[in-house]
Amino acid sequence: MYQQLISQHLHEGQVWGVAFKANQDWHKKCECIEEEATREIPYCGDVVTEVKTQRYRYFDTGDGALFTGHALAMIAYKLATTHDPAVFADLETVLAGIEKLFAVTGSAGLLARAFTKNSKIQLDGESIVKVGAGRYAGYSWSGDVSQDQYSGVMFGLWSAWNLVENESIRDRIETLVTDVVDVLIQSNQVIPRESGYSDLSFSPGIADSGNAIFLISYILMAAEMTGKSKYKNYFEKITQKDSALDITALSIAKLWGTIDPSLTSACHYREKTEDSYYRFNILAPWIYFLNAMSSKWGFSSEWSDVRSVFWSGFSEGFVNWPGVKNDKNAFFDQLYLLSGLSGGHYDYQKVSGHDSYSEEAAQDALRQLAGYPAGLRRKNRVLNTDEEEPGCEGTAKKALDVERRGAVDYAWQISPYTISQPCHQPWVEFPGVDYLLAYWMARYHGYYRKPSVSVSTPVVPQIKSTLI
Repeated sequence: MYQQLISQHLHEGQVWGVAFKANQDWHKKCECIEEEATREIPYCGDVVTEVKTQRYRYFDTGDGALFTGHALAMIAYKLATTHDPAVFADLETVLAGIEKLFAVTGSAGLLARAFTKNSKIQLDGESIVKVGAGRYAGYSWSGDVSQDQYSGVMFGLWSAWNLVENESIRDRIETLVTDVVDVLIQSNQVIPRESGYSDLSFSPGIADSGNAIFLISYILMAAEMTGKSKYKNYFEKITQKDSALDITALSIAKLWGTIDPSLTSACHYREKTEDSYYRFNILAPWIYFLNAMSSKWGFSSEWSDVRSVFWSGFSEGFVNWPGVKNDKNAFFDQLYLLSGLSGGHYDYQKVSGHDSYSEEAAQDALRQLAGYPAGLRRKNRVLNTDEEEPGCEGTAKKALDVERRGAVDYAWQISPYTISQPCHQPWVEFPGVDYLLAYWMARYHGYYRKPSVSVSTPVVPQIKSTLI
């Protein structure tokens, strides 16, 4: 899957989805237009029996920056685990792509969703801006950037800086990160966007948006990377004056808290979880990050309040980990496990009293990773009648193993009760960053040491660093 991502899914260092050619040109006849395709033409997933290896087109470029950032993080974890020079070359390619995602906009700190110089490639998104001058004349880029795109890119930059001990790489990353943070500080916690779009706010005053998590994480990234006092001082200002850490706790509670395990209807459960899954998946890396930073930067007591929200709930009645612990989500399992770090070593007894589930979570994460076949992305899945929630077509009574779910761009942000997505086409292949990132994080942290590891007996993690 890794080699497929590198060979087929990279365009100038960006990670995009790919559509391959199919027999009898069904890839042209069955192009999906929302849900209309199944009503206009035969269901293509049942028609196509052969998919060729020749790339037909790219798609899903609108989230290109987000998934490119996660790909950089994944490659950094793989490099730190294998020390393979070829992987280092891949890391440089993707880092160069991220550098261009910033540079092509012509505005410091402003990120593009995607870019291309190839006029035959159609970028997704409503805002396509032609860069008319300078080094990138002739390029087009997709604008209207959002917080989730920054989250993915900044997570990738942090992971590469933290895990790759290469001075040149670190210098390049520091430049990108400080460009973003300097703009946030100078522009009152917003990123000015291109003409026609309002500024992108990261103000922690918006309690249910996750902005507090992003803002304090990015400020701490700059402080940790550069050691400059201006970033440390600004962090202290926003945490004291603006109560950003308190808002972070509230954000976590609200963003994941709508997932309620007491709901008896799977239909209702799915409705309540889809949006929360997406949003919390975007915030998850920064819970890793802040957990690692809390002791070093002196906010351990405040962070304990955030962790208590994560583990057990919130005074307003929201629930968090109890609502998803049985949902067979390898990425969330790892969030749970890695938040049990203590002094750089994994300790079951330090996971806020939930040590009984730590072993179960480790087993579940390995089981989902071991059962995640690359072929999933080209097959249509069927839900057995006895598994389906009565009156809720396509929704399972219990969480499905990941190999039985429909093909999506990022499995960990989708409710595990849904078996398929509208317009699935068997010649469409998503990059697989979701699986690869979870896999290489598990390999790096030591609780999935070899691909052949038995999932019946959990492997106790041996953490290599106090940082993520």
